[in-house]
Amino acid sequence: MEEVARKEREKSEDALRPALRLRDYLQVLIVTVSAALLLKACAIEAFRIETGSMENTLLVGDFVLVNKLVYGVHPRAELPFTDLKLPGISLPPFMRPRPGDVIAFQFPGDRDDLLPRRRAKYVKRCIGSPHDTVQIIDRRVFLNGRELPSPPRARAAGGPILPPGRHQQRIYPAGAPFNEDNYGPLVVPGEGDTLRLTRENYSQWGIVAEREGHTIERTPEGTYSVDGDSSGLFRVARNYYFVMGDNREDSYDSRFWGLLPEDFIIGKPIVIYWSWNGTPPTLLERWLDVRWGRVGTIVR
Repeated sequence: MEEVARKEREKSEDALRPALRLRDYLQVLIVTVSAALLLKACAIEAFRIETGSMENTLLVGDFVLVNKLVYGVHPRAELPFTDLKLPGISLPPFMRPRPGDVIAFQFPGDRDDLLPRRRAKYVKRCIGSPHDTVQIIDRRVFLNGRELPSPPRARAAGGPILPPGRHQQRIYPAGAPFNEDNYGPLVVPGEGDTLRLTRENYSQWGIVAEREGHTIERTPEGTYSVDGDSSGLFRVARNYYFVMGDNREDSYDSRFWGLLPEDFIIGKPIVIYWSWNGTPPTLLERWLDVRWGRVGTIVR
């Protein structure tokens, strides 16, 4: 009888063994996927460069790893492969972007948009941080009155230079007598600054105030009230940055769409982990098309 019972137990265990193995596999899969999602949301993210705005520092077809911890983790992180936000994920920065840093960010919207109408991620170079004065004179970039050296791998600009005072229709702020070659001066606002909206500066600061949630009304006298305050004063809630591409003649950047809010910054690109020129149709052609000399290059 004992032998029969033992065999019955063994049969029962054998029947359960596949289910137990499946459960173990599922547990390992769930832990692995969860760890990968947490890593992507908070630490490292892979980016593919899809435009030539950072040539020749970054080329179309470069794949870069972005350090998301260095500038802090902001609560607009998304669940990978979806449009779902991951609420509550927020970590303080180890440092803030400095002029000259290459940064990755979510596009904050076109010049006149309260909210971005398209989802895009860009990589540009930080030119100005809060309270800096940015000016471009004949394509030479000045920060607080001192010329910034051109990035070592920046694509050299060619073609005629637009003269000072020549207005470009799509320039930021709307109506300013700026163009992409002669721009500013413009002061980058920072958290805690107090700004006053006037008829002269509404096109520059009005969109900043509205994006931060303030209600703006135009008075019969032609002035502006903010949240019912006729003084037109409002307190800036976020730090902002002025960014440009290294390929300055072919870059859609702060000169056109405006200032980058700090909470839209994703992180700092650190290394090119893969690079190829285009997307050839066959596996062999793709292998031959790899730019091996760029693989492992540190982004500077």
